Amino acid sequence: MSKKSTAMLKMAKAVSVLLILGTFLFLFVFCVFLPRTTVSNYDTLTKFPEFSWSSLFDGSYTAQLGAYFSDTVFMRDTLKGEYYAELKTWFGKETVIVNEEGEGEIILGNTSRPGDEPEYSDPFVDESDIWDESDEPSAPDSSQDTPSQGTSSSTPSQGTSSEESQTPPPEESSEEPGVLPPEIIQDGIVLLGTRAMEVYYGDPNLNKLPAFAAALNTFAANNPDLNVYSMVIPKAAAFYLDKSPTYKNLAGRTLNDLKNLDKLYSDKVKAINIYDILMAHKNEAIYMRTDHHWSSLGAYYAVKQFASDLGLPFQDISTYTKNVRTGYRGTMYAYSGYHDVIKNNPEDFVTYVPKATYTYETYDQNFQNPRERESFFHKVKDSAVSSWYLTFIGGDSYSVKIKSNACNNGRKLLVVKDSYGNALVPYLLYSFEEIYVVDARKFQIHLDDFTEQQGITDVLFAECTYSAIGSAYIQNLEGLIK
Repeated sequence: MSKKSTAMLKMAKAVSVLLILGTFLFLFVFCVFLPRTTVSNYDTLTKFPEFSWSSLFDGSYTAQLGAYFSDTVFMRDTLKGEYYAELKTWFGKETVIVNEEGEGEIILGNTSRPGDEPEYSDPFVDESDIWDESDEPSAPDSSQDTPSQGTSSSTPSQGTSSEESQTPPPEESSEEPGVLPPEIIQDGIVLLGTRAMEVYYGDPNLNKLPAFAAALNTFAANNPDLNVYSMVIPKAAAFYLDKSPTYKNLAGRTLNDLKNLDKLYSDKVKAINIYDILMAHKNEAIYMRTDHHWSSLGAYYAVKQFASDLGLPFQDISTYTKNVRTGYRGTMYAYSGYHDVIKNNPEDFVTYVPKATYTYETYDQNFQNPRERESFFHKVKDSAVSSWYLTFIGGDSYSVKIKSNACNNGRKLLVVKDSYGNALVPYLLYSFEEIYVVDARKFQIHLDDFTEQQGITDVLFAECTYSAIGSAYIQNLEGLIK
């Protein structure tokens, strides 16, 4: 080899080494020294682990530490969202299948059923990125957030526009099925038109539902003086999956599971059937198009059925103030891989504000450290557009107590829920004198003890179908029951 060739080879090696070292140095600085993301508009972020010798030796500490560094990287949502969605189009991973009708379906990733219902929010991570400055949950603001007895909620606490109507017509769904002819599936997510939803495979072999029912049966047996109810809330797939060429045969799985649960409950647990009333209103906006949750309107119909079954007073939605925020892109924007259809077709986020007056307090998961607040409609920043579902009681990180001045029947309701239960709260003020809301995934007090301490008369278990067949949720529920 000539001296010239040898020199060029050495230079090439040197340049390669410098590029590698430079790349590693850049990644090191980017991942370690740049400001870490503290909150995401789309996911709950991994927290920095607490050190213990046992966790270090069993490997869990280093595993969570690695997850923390990878999950909270600088510009995390931007990189994972817009840039990742663009990068993904460079790879030919889409398979187009033509069905008998000649319609194309694009299959992405795997289509296995997602696991347990995710914990949607953790506002204590960094409240400043989500909450409106006038309503930060981390500390009381005496100038703007000190309620008086019987604080009125007639003034909307949330939204870019509001309107008061004496007899509002049913809210029609804003779905535009003509926008996207193909069906897109990614990690168990189906996008039909502009509606994204999770595939629900159900529990046809009764592997999980008996354990869920047994937990409620045990609680009811341990507390014979309590009225115990179960409201299992369907996913959107129960009402719209029948439009899917691929998964329409699964549309009936939800109803089948609900019927099986009815047979598994003891006579001390009353099932609240909301499937029928929701089906009757499926053409209205009872589920969000861009979020995995139902809407405030869907929750209204559920509480209407609940109050009717119990023979309790209830206020028609025409007496509420309708409050609208435009431009909502919920959790399905991330779940769908930040798809352009959801990006370009946001929806309205609607709340209905009751005119009943009430006092409202938030607590930690041991039901301590109370904080009085002005309204259970929390103020979420316009910029945190995918977190607006936190409007309902601030998400899942609080336990709450509400005393209604619109009802004096002496009945005290405890709602044990996942994130779906948050939207129920506004409609319960006319049916119960006091309302307590706890998240089964986070609450730290045995329900038997808590109901006795608070003088509870009625307990409503309200969670979506994913939770009812979710191993982690059932395990948490069992841990709350003696």
